[in-house]
Amino acid sequence: MRLETQVKGPNCRTRTVLTEGVLFYEILHAAKRLRCDLIILAMHGRTGLAHAIMGSVAENVIRRASCPVLTVRPPRFRRGL
Repeated sequence: MRLETQVKGPNCRTRTVLTEGVLFYEILHAAKRLRCDLIILAMHGRTGLAHAIMGSVAENVIRRASCPVLTVRPPRFRRGL
């Protein structure tokens, strides 16, 4: 919810959707149903073995989305900060 308040602007409508299932599929399904112009995803940025085992929701959404996808890394996941 905090990300939503950070990206809201006077000409920007946002929707928060709560669902369960396969994450990337549910994101894509909601974006299609809501006819989204942009998907914004917060991501952890896992690499190596963690990425190989867990996969990447953001990567799957980026590859399959019919609209642009903006990924952001929250400050607590940024390295070197």
